[in-house]
Amino acid sequence: MNAPLKFVLNEVKKYVTPAKEPTLFGVGGRGYYENPASDLLAFFLSPDAKHGLGELFLSTYLECMKVDFSQLKMSYISVEREVPTVNQKYIDLQILGPDWCLIIENKIRHSEANPFEDYEKHAKGLPQSKKLFSVLSPSGSIRREGKKEDWKGVSYPDYCKALWQKLPEIDSYNPRSKWQLFAREFILHLKNELYHPPMTPEEANFVEDHATELFQ
Repeated sequence: MNAPLKFVLNEVKKYVTPAKEPTLFGVGGRGYYENPASDLLAFFLSPDAKHGLGELFLSTYLECMKVDFSQLKMSYISVEREVPTVNQKYIDLQILGPDWCLIIENKIRHSEANPFEDYEKHAKGLPQSKKLFSVLSPSGSIRREGKKEDWKGVSYPDYCKALWQKLPEIDSYNPRSKWQLFAREFILHLKNELYHPPMTPEEANFVEDHATELFQ
């Protein structure tokens, strides 16, 4: 092996991304699909579910939407999956509070091709006065076509980062709870599956400076 190439191979070790930590969901799952993800989200987003984490997942999501949840009544909240509209279209996640509702469309692998106006019409028929709409996706970007209401985009990386920062808070609820472990595993699984960090400027400069040795 020539000296320049040996030097480059030694240097490139600095930029190798560490292997991802395996998770229970990753080991036991078969890929990543929207329905299982939405089912798990519905469970953790429900403040009264048996996970014992209260409104942590829900309030964090609202924070990512830039919604001041201190102005919302956060009691007697229901979370439902696959809620049918009048036209028999199905809403991924519907969250109802005493005076507000939140419609979430969960996008994992597919583009936005949903009947959003139908979802909006459904929400308008609900008695809650405040209507909130959101698309949760890997990028967090959102198309405005087909939407009359103000839909907020939330990215999985941002949501996972916000939740990850609250892991010490999750731990404090009940360190021996299986749900604390499952919450951590779920967040980590989302990060592993849906977030691949972009190349840093240092990594890009390294590749550019050593392109000849790397690709000869």
